[in-house]
Amino acid sequence: MSKGEYIPLPNRSVIRITGSDRQSFLQGILSQDIEKVNETNAIYALILTPQGKFLYDVFVTEYEEAYLLDCTRDRVGALVSRLIMYKLKSDVQIEDVSQHYEAVALFGEHLYDVIGSHTPGTAKPYCKGTAYVDPRSNALYGRTIIARENHYQALHAHDLEMKDFTLYEQRRILASIPCGEQDLQPEKSFPLEYGLDHLHAISYTKGCYVGQEVTARTHHRGVVRKALFLIESENGAELPESGAIVTHAEGGKLGLLRSRQGPLGLALLRIEDVEKANNKAAIAVENGDVIACVVKKGPWMEAENQA
Repeated sequence: MSKGEYIPLPNRSVIRITGSDRQSFLQGILSQDIEKVNETNAIYALILTPQGKFLYDVFVTEYEEAYLLDCTRDRVGALVSRLIMYKLKSDVQIEDVSQHYEAVALFGEHLYDVIGSHTPGTAKPYCKGTAYVDPRSNALYGRTIIARENHYQALHAHDLEMKDFTLYEQRRILASIPCGEQDLQPEKSFPLEYGLDHLHAISYTKGCYVGQEVTARTHHRGVVRKALFLIESENGAELPESGAIVTHAEGGKLGLLRSRQGPLGLALLRIEDVEKANNKAAIAVENGDVIACVVKKGPWMEAENQA
């Protein structure tokens, strides 16, 4: 019997950053504190526009005197270009190393035995790379960046069984955890509407970074009118593609569907309107049918309300 599961993440790539200025370089760009990163601790962070809007999300770990950034595959080239633009005269080398490394999700209590902690962000060198408890929430257990040359042999040696990426997406959505461009719109979305501060992507104590002023002001004012909700079709029908309009019973717009997997999805909705609609919603599909849905608060949102 397997001790856990691993799921390769084909939607992610890996960037390596080296050089004597690598820490100060990233400290002025990332929304989370890079000084927390070492071989025993990883972070989840954002890169924002000067207006505080989302551009990229990254997981950052340290391995062999370099930072490894787990980022969205479809935009890895654009991210490398932006980092080079910020580089100026810093002693920093930036390289897409996706041909040599890949990101893999890890599930099962055995992960905590290997790493030695349940605390989000706790890391450990692993399989010619690094493994860590997911910094956003241990609801998704952990991740690893491993050498492709390993061909998952080390994971099999730890009695982990490979599972399909659709299972990872289902678990992520059930945990109400957004994933980069699947849920946020680059240059349009504000991270606090997606709860990314509660998922440890933002430090309010680290000092200046690009987009910090707007983010901090929104946080201190406490005015966030939208939130990312878990949405589920009542009859098990598959939800439509991202971007579908979510309405209430009378047809008024509540917001937009973002990522989805089968009957489950995440939707950015106006908080006040969801409450007025008694957590009921509907989504029209191309054939004219209407899918009735239930709107729920995600686990992290429930925990925040109880705090």
